Amino acid sequence: MTGDVLVALENVGFRHALARAATLSSVNLELRAGDRLLVAGASGSGKSTLVSIMAGLAPRFFPGK
Repeated sequence: MTGDVLVALENVGFRHALARAATLSSVNLELRAGDRLLVAGASGSGKSTLVSIMAGLAPRFFPGK
């Protein structure tokens, strides 16, 4: 692996405030400088939630745990 670690997630999960079940669970991810990432999946699969966590927006601006 080369490059500095830019994002590191270890066993990350998220459940939106009014949701019955977690949108994400047990996510492990490490992105380094120069890496490329494609986030793909069906509607409601957690793509936006994952990116919101990586950007530091959830749970600060999106209620949940």
